[in-house]
Amino acid sequence: MQIATACCLHRASTFGKSQTYSRNIALLLIGGITVETLYHSYMNEHVVHELTFLFLILLVIGRTRSLISKRVERPEDKRNLRSLAIFGAGNASSFLNDWIVIMD
Repeated sequence: MQIATACCLHRASTFGKSQTYSRNIALLLIGGITVETLYHSYMNEHVVHELTFLFLILLVIGRTRSLISKRVERPEDKRNLRSLAIFGAGNASSFLNDWIVIMD
């Protein structure tokens, strides 16, 4: 889940950017997820893992909303895309909540 969310964040963060910028963001995300996963595995600790996932989701939501407001011109398209983004955020929150309940 962390890797999939990091991939979404990478795509949303590097949309329309240079290849160098994209590579640097990819390296930053890979390094951060690697450190977090090693800590999570070694210490058998779930709170940091859950908070990292939540932080990634919030970053994806913020960046996606920013892309929608900057790149979409038609108001009805903006409204539909924002509704989809809210729906996705709700699903992610629901799954995260279920995951936390199951893990505890």
